[in-house]
Amino acid sequence: MEDITRLVQFLMDFAPRGEPLDLGFLAEYGVTSVEASHLVTGGWLRRLSDDAYLL
Repeated sequence: MEDITRLVQFLMDFAPRGEPLDLGFLAEYGVTSVEASHLVTGGWLRRLSDDAYLL
């Protein structure tokens, strides 16, 4: 749970608002595709496509 909290805090601090985030952007900051899936499940990210998410 602590890792998800850290990821959410990072995204809230640094991710651009209203712009899709791709796995490349997330990977640059150490967020894996598995972690991105957990963030989708938790309601923190919305999956737009296989490689695009919205905060």
